[in-house]
Amino acid sequence: MDSPLVSVFLPAYNQEEFISEAIQSCLQQDIEDMELVIGDDCSTDRTWTIIQSYVEQHPGKIMAFREAA
Repeated sequence: MDSPLVSVFLPAYNQEEFISEAIQSCLQQDIEDMELVIGDDCSTDRTWTIIQSYVEQHPGKIMAFREAA
C-alpha cells in the first residue's frame, strides 16, 4: 500500500525570527511523502525572503504563496 501525500500548511505573517525554525521542524519529520505549503500574508519584514530561500533549496518539497496586498 502506497503512503498518501501529507500536506502541511504553514501560515506566516511577520515571523522573521521564527519562520526558519518552523520550516526546519516540518522538514525534519520522518514522513516520506510530505509537502510543505507556506502562505505568507504580505509580511513587511524578511519573512518572505527567508521562505523563498527554503523554496529554492527544496524544490518540489516546499511551495510558497504570498497574498497580494
